[in-house]
Amino acid sequence: MAENSSSSSSIERKKSMKHNNSSRRFSDEQIKSLESVFKRENKLEPRKKVEMARELGLHPRQVAIWFQNRRARWKSKQVEQDYYNLKADYDTLAHRFESLKKEKHALLHQVSQLKELDSGSENGGGELKNGNSSSGPLEYMQGDKLVSEEEEEERHENLDMASLFDQSYSNWWDIWSSNS
Repeated sequence: MAENSSSSSSIERKKSMKHNNSSRRFSDEQIKSLESVFKRENKLEPRKKVEMARELGLHPRQVAIWFQNRRARWKSKQVEQDYYNLKADYDTLAHRFESLKKEKHALLHQVSQLKELDSGSENGGGELKNGNSSSGPLEYMQGDKLVSEEEEEERHENLDMASLFDQSYSNWWDIWSSNS
């Protein structure tokens, strides 16, 4: 029988605790008031805490705990927001880094092509068609086309580095857009 009385008293305690917990909940007006003060200052001085508790009909400890919990939620949201901002910045930088790597690769390719072109022009611009320098103008193969030395010199004189860059830049764009 003593067992039944102790279990019934524990049930009554649980019921009274539920009643106490529900009575400890804040009303909408109290929460609005606490939130408005929190927006102005997220930590209260003891004097202000007592004053606010009196105005809201709460215990000072309730106000203190509410502010403590609200600061924890605020900090958690701040950390989450900071994470999303940093992640967005990282993603932007990672994308930009990949673009710059591709641009660097394209520019290195362009430089090697220009070096080949330059070394080719110093050596006659390509493969010599007739190796005999004493007979007539030199002719050599430039790709599939037979080019004379005079034509090659004229082409180099008219060569504008900016147009070379623009051309390679458009090639770079084709390379970049096909790789992504």
